[in-house]
Formats: sequence, structure tokens, C-alpha cells
Amino acid sequence: MSFTEKKKRGISLIILVAGLFLLPLFFPNPARIGMFISCAVASILAMGWLMILRIGCLSLGQAAFLAIGGYTSALLAQKAGISPWIGLLAGGAASGTVALIIGMVVLRVRGLSLSIITFAFAEVVRLLLSTLEFFGGHGGITGIPSFPPLNFPVLGRVRCDSPTAGYYILLLILLVCGTVMWRMDRSALGRIFGALPQNEALAESLGVHPLRYKMIGFVTACFFAGMAGAFTAHYYNVLFPGNYTPIQSIMVQIQATVGGVTSVALGGLLGGSLMVMVESWLLNIDSRWVYIFYGSVILLVTFFLPEGLLSLPQKVKKVMKKN
Repeated sequence: MSFTEKKKRGISLIILVAGLFLLPLFFPNPARIGMFISCAVASILAMGWLMILRIGCLSLGQAAFLAIGGYTSALLAQKAGISPWIGLLAGGAASGTVALIIGMVVLRVRGLSLSIITFAFAEVVRLLLSTLEFFGGHGGITGIPSFPPLNFPVLGRVRCDSPTAGYYILLLILLVCGTVMWRMDRSALGRIFGALPQNEALAESLGVHPLRYKMIGFVTACFFAGMAGAFTAHYYNVLFPGNYTPIQSIMVQIQATVGGVTSVALGGLLGGSLMVMVESWLLNIDSRWVYIFYGSVILLVTFFLPEGLLSLPQKVKKVMKKN
């Protein structure tokens, strides 16, 4: 990549980040901010799914790690009095630890079998949350503490329980997640990730330990999913097992695929945000249109944009050159 291209990409990135920070100023309506928060959560999950896909695995269990992070932070706050700020990291750590444990077994499996195992794991987690009284059973957990105020040297005491404050908290998590995954994707580590699905045996013969690198990608993706889950627990103040169904994991897969597999960070951000915004608009019209929309998008992307919306500019350039 030339210096000019790097400069253009850097400027575009600065504009994107600045736009994300300014969104609440242009759209102060709490309903709009709530939609932006849903977009950010979906983007974090989509980035994680793309990271897992990058290592050659097809996961259908991202909703489970979202739930693990949320329930961990909620229970720590309610039963142990631990601050939600620490709960954010604890939720991520819990999801990452579970990913580390099951990954030792799951990541040895390939193909469709891996998808089935992760799907079954997500269902087991949901059933445990809905049947065990320790987790609140079908009624879930209510009355979860909100984020406490923070004291800053210049600004003083700042409340963190408003929709706008919640947006900025999640935006920081999203930016950290995107930066980490972008750096991993563009580094030598990312090249190793890309080599594993092509020929794992060849990579191993060159001194690459496939399971070790798969674990890095898998645990990273699940850690940030857990942080997103912890945030939702303290932002909405309630958790219900019914929010973590297999349908949600499938939605994550569709959103990530629509965004584009060529870039983990940008593909996840684009797909998660766009799909959630359209979904919110359709819910205001008729909820039945949501599933029709998702089904139509799957067909269109599969046949016309297999690399997602990120590949659209290149497709347009090729068509213009031919004409």
C-alpha cells in the first residue's frame, strides 16, 4: 500500500470515529441512541464472528458468550457488590475463560460438526440459565445496578446511567474491540489465521501450531462478546434467557456476512450497524417483515456479493471499466 493510500485510509478512519462520537449530538432522541447502542452490540458480535471465521471455524454460539458475560457481571454486582466497571472486565474474562476451556475440544473439530457443537453449546447455556434458580430461571435477573458515576478532574461528577452516557461507554468498548481485531487481522498473526483454513497440515509442517492460533482468535472474539454482554446487563438492568436464543447467533452470522469477510473490523461494523438499523425500521412497520428481509438479504449476498458490502466499490469499478 502506497503512502497516499495509507493517508486516505487514515483520514477516512478519523472521520468515521469522529462521526461516531458526534452521533448523539445530531440524534439526541433516546430511542435513536438506543438503536445506536443495539448497532454497537451487533457490530462487536459480528466482528467476533468474522474473527472466528478467519481461523477457519464457523461458530453458531456467539449468543452464549454474550449471555455468559452479562450474567457474570450481573451476579457479581448483585451478590458480591462488585462495581459494574469491574464487571465489564469480569464478564469478558468469564466468556474468554469458557471459550478457552471448550476451545481445547471444539477447535479440534472442523466443518459442519463445529457449527453443530457451538449451536448445541449455546442451547445448553440458555437452558441452564432458564432452569437454575441461581441464574433467576425463566424470570431472569432484574434490578441489576447501573453504571455508577465517575469523577473527573475537570468535569467533576459525571452520571453514567443515561442513554447518552451508555452510548459512549459502549462506543469505547467498540473502538477497543475494532482496533484489537484490526491489528490482529492486518499483522503477521492475521496472515497465519488466513493460512489455517487453506491448508492446516501445511501450516503445521512450517512450525505453526494450529490449535494455539485458533485459540487466540476464538478467545479474543469471545472476550469482547462477554464485555458487550456485561454492558447490556448494566445498561438495561435486566437479563432474560429468552434473549439468547440460537436465532440471535444466526442473526450475527448474517450481519457479519453482509458486512464483508475481507475486513474483520470494518465488515463487522458495517454489517452489524446496517442490518440493525433496517431491522429497527421494519419492526415499526410490521415485525413479520424482519425475517423476510433477512432471508432476502441472504439470497442476494450469496449470489451477487459473496464477499459482502465491502466488495461493492470494487464491483462498481469493474462494471464502470467495462462500460
